[in-house]
Parts: sequence; structure tokens; C-alpha cells
Amino acid sequence: MKVVPVLESLKIEELECLIASLLSVGYDLERHCPDQLVCLKNLIRDAFVQVHEPWARKMILLLMELGASGWSLPPEANEYYFQ
Repeated sequence: MKVVPVLESLKIEELECLIASLLSVGYDLERHCPDQLVCLKNLIRDAFVQVHEPWARKMILLLMELGASGWSLPPEANEYYFQ
């Protein structure tokens, strides 16, 4: 499987920025740009499969869960990711 070049140099700050951005606008994107958001979710899913660093996999999994839960995590997931 070919690794996307951006995943080879992925920084934690970049994922944190993406998470913060989607927490802020994810709900609005669902309503106003659903097709583009589906594409973004697919890219996030593919990144989860391709990245090897455990910290990156956990953060990408968080993005996937956020998207699946309407951009707001249930308390149990919040505890898992932020403890």
C-alpha cells in the first residue's frame, strides 16, 4: 500500500488543529457541505489505515468518532481520549 506523503511527516499539532477546527465547524459542514464532508471522512478513514504511529492512530480515531457522533463525544469517549 502506498503511503500518502503527508502522513510520513504528520505532526501532532496539525492533527490537533484539524480536531479543533472540526469541533468548531463540523456540525455546520454536515448541514451545508455534506458531500465534501463525506469525502473528508473517507480521507480520515483511509489515513487511519495507513498511518503507523500510535498517537496519530488514536487522534485519527478520535476524528472518526467525532464525525460519527455528530461532532460531540459521549462522556465515555471523552474520558478515553482526554484522560
